[in-house]
Amino acid sequence: MAKAPVIEEAQLRHMLKVAAVSGESPVRNVALLTTIYGTGMMPTELARMPLHAFLNSDNTVREKSCVAAEIAFNGKERPLYWSNDKVVTAIKAFSMALLPDNGLTNT
Repeated sequence: MAKAPVIEEAQLRHMLKVAAVSGESPVRNVALLTTIYGTGMMPTELARMPLHAFLNSDNTVREKSCVAAEIAFNGKERPLYWSNDKVVTAIKAFSMALLPDNGLTNT
């Protein structure tokens, strides 16, 4: 059986640098890559994830949420922890670029 490919830290840094300077929406691209690699989510799961899975009603970042069964690639709900600082920072940056008056800060 073939081994699954492994992306080294240097390769990920390079991908993020390229994403940050290319495409129509570099901030979005960095947020997508950072979130996918930081959480293990599939791209289709992330695309279907509602904003309230990341933010509380007062626009603070949740510590824990879940990938709902209807979103999950395997049809099973699983926990999702927003504890990775790089992921949270990237999503906040994208949210601030998308909706400047959303109440989020970079801190």
